[in-house]
Parts: sequence; C-alpha cells; structure tokens
Amino acid sequence: MEPSDTELVIQAGQGSQQALAGIYDRYSDRVYSFCLSRLRNPEQAADATQDTFVRAMSGIGNLRRPERLRSWLFAIARNRILDTVKDRDRLEGSEVGEMVSTAADPDTDLLRAESAALLWEAAGSLQERDRDLLELELREGLSGQDLADALEVTTPHLHTMQSRLRDRVEKALGGL
Repeated sequence: MEPSDTELVIQAGQGSQQALAGIYDRYSDRVYSFCLSRLRNPEQAADATQDTFVRAMSGIGNLRRPERLRSWLFAIARNRILDTVKDRDRLEGSEVGEMVSTAADPDTDLLRAESAALLWEAAGSLQERDRDLLELELREGLSGQDLADALEVTTPHLHTMQSRLRDRVEKALGGL
C-alpha cells in the first residue's frame, strides 16, 4: 500500500529522502504536463518543473496542511510558469497569449476532440488566470479547496472566477 500524501509530507519534513522521491515520482509527470501545456516549450517546462520541486523540497517542512500537497505543488508550478513567461516576454518581446495549446487529445472521439479544440482556441482570448483555472480544473482534475489553493484564492472567490469564466467562454465560443 502506497503512503498517503500526508504521510509522505510528514516523512519528508523529517528528512526522509525516500519520501521526497515518492512525492517526486507521484507528481513530477503531472506538474511537467501542466508546465508544458502553459509554456509550450519542453525545455522551459522541464526547468519550471525542476524549480517547482526544488522549491517544494526546500519548503516541505513548512507545509501546514500536508493533505494539500497536490494543490501546493501546482501553486508553486503556476508561480514558476508566470516567472518564466515574464522572463521570456522581457527577453523575446513575446505575447503571453501565445501560451495556450489548441491541440486536442487524439485518443478521444472526433466530436469530443473538436469541442476540446474549440474550447482551447477560445481560451486563447482569455486572461492568464482564467487559462490557469481551465487547465487546473479540466486537465489536472483539481476542484474545490484544492483548486482554490492552487490558484491562491479563497473558495468563494474561486466560485466567482468559475462563474465569470463560464460567461467569458460562452461568449468566446459564440464568436468562433
């Protein structure tokens, strides 16, 4: 039986290298996938993922709610992504809006793939925080307090964000 996130955090906080490795093994692929979907650059995504885990491992002893490990990691990753985008924009003069992937999952049926492509195309016109909300909720499966924690907002604020996002997505899809 695998240890829970809470058990891993407690053990890691006590210096267990095995627990740190367990956290990395459990979440590194998902964090990398999130970073890659936002940055659209494998090298930058790998760097952001590495930075996420370096920061997480150095601060794991300060995590007050070990059961929130997953959302805490995504919050760190999101901040690393924002830093990377700021640096990239400064160096390349690129647009933040270029980060959204419009690729649909090839394993889904045609109708679902077309709907997903339309949704992510519409997401290109959304603000950064709205795209993060979509990404974390739809692709990473975060919800409720975990989603609020990852976005670093309160639960009531999250509900407001979700409602406004639905309105904006409906409006954007109407324009396609």
